[in-house]
Amino acid sequence: MEGASISSTGRQRGLAIAALMLATAIWGSTLFVIQATMTHHLWLMLAMRMFMGAATVLILSGGRCLRFPQRRRPLWMGLGVLIAIAFGAQTVGMTGTSIANSAVITALFIVFTPLLSRLLKKGNPTPAQWWGAAIGVSAFVVLGAAQGFSRLTVYDALTLVTALAVALHTIFFGAAVAEPGSLFNVVFYQFVGAACCLLLCHFLFEPPWVNFTRNELLSLAYLGALGCGVAFVLQAFAQRYLSPLQAALLIATEPLWAIAITRVVRGDAINGGAIAACALLLLANIVAERRPRNSCATDAGVDFGT
Repeated sequence: MEGASISSTGRQRGLAIAALMLATAIWGSTLFVIQATMTHHLWLMLAMRMFMGAATVLILSGGRCLRFPQRRRPLWMGLGVLIAIAFGAQTVGMTGTSIANSAVITALFIVFTPLLSRLLKKGNPTPAQWWGAAIGVSAFVVLGAAQGFSRLTVYDALTLVTALAVALHTIFFGAAVAEPGSLFNVVFYQFVGAACCLLLCHFLFEPPWVNFTRNELLSLAYLGALGCGVAFVLQAFAQRYLSPLQAALLIATEPLWAIAITRVVRGDAINGGAIAACALLLLANIVAERRPRNSCATDAGVDFGT
């Protein structure tokens, strides 16, 4: 019986890793769409992405996400505030810093995740997980060095806010979706919370009305339905079986997916820095998966953050 339980847990973790890798590949594939679409009215476009993501989750759940105890909804919408902060800070930060700076600073969420988990008493990362986090950040230092760093500015500080928000979201999101029957509900209400925050920013900082072209609306539909709705449902499923740090290391491969997809779609060359970063991230995930010798096979970090 114990062997069957371990085997079942192994299959669930395997599916979780596959689901999160697929979600991360989807996020990487949205790079071209974002570059072509997010050229004006950024806050409104971000808000529309979140509303479309919520609509997608509502359809996928068959409306079940509306039939859950109301006492939980404000907490789940609070997760949306973290998403709004992360998306907003990164969007504004990218207007005044280099891609290299942004990639490396954002990657600090790999370290912030276990650190904040410990401070918030959401788990106690193992030494192997700390080593995995350090190797994960080094991957982005290599990638950033290959692309060329720029001088640090206030926009880099905004990017650091993104890293903190992503780390906090990864921790609390994993704990929220662990509750039975909550998967679609958590994802739906976090999108609603994020959309409301971003819409408020739109009315505060942008002209209230805008005419979108047909291509822009199609791009937003892709970003909202696939890049938000489907991808975050996959992440929610994955984080039921993965620790926050394990999830963070997998999510961190997003820019590498973007580089690979760029190579396939546009034929861009992949430099040595990108290849080295891929190798280091793979090593980081392998190291973080190592378990203490005195632990059983079923504690694969699921207790850390859930």
